[in-house]
Amino acid sequence: MGNLSDDFVDLRYDPIIINTKIATIVLSTISLLFSSSVVFISIAKFDKLVSNKALVHIILSLAISDSMISFAYALGYPYGILCNIQGFLAETFEKCTWLLIDILMINVYWVVIYRRTLIDSKYVYITIASVVILLTFLPLMDSVGYGAPIQGISRCSFVDYNDPYDFKNVSTWGLLQQAISLFSIIFIFILKLIFSN
Repeated sequence: MGNLSDDFVDLRYDPIIINTKIATIVLSTISLLFSSSVVFISIAKFDKLVSNKALVHIILSLAISDSMISFAYALGYPYGILCNIQGFLAETFEKCTWLLIDILMINVYWVVIYRRTLIDSKYVYITIASVVILLTFLPLMDSVGYGAPIQGISRCSFVDYNDPYDFKNVSTWGLLQQAISLFSIIFIFILKLIFSN
């Protein structure tokens, strides 16, 4: 039986990992092109398409958030400062997207039932910005920031700056991120059930 180092396989050169990385970068770039086109068209025709339309404001904000997430993933599996940037952008704008979708669904429901939006655009931005800023910077107080302990292999996400291989605090913030995502999915599913009745 050989040493552990003899049995160790460097995953960076595994063909499946390489193909997954390529697919991630290509699909993220395509997604970036689509979502950023919505942003550019909406901004170019802002007065006609967006102005005084609460739901379209939210859709524009969703397109901006999705563009930022796609840009982060299009960076691939970077090292160093790019890894920190990728982790920060992805984790921050994923929260924005989920919360924006939830508020969009509430407003769509309200428009269908009551013929008006429930939450005005100004309050949408204040609420989401407050929640996202809080959830983005709270991990830093727990020595958790953005990056990856094994850079170049996995997507950059949360990392413990004191000990990159200590996943206890990192797991807490990752679970919170997943809980927001799961809540959004359940919320959208419940509203979909209500819409279909």
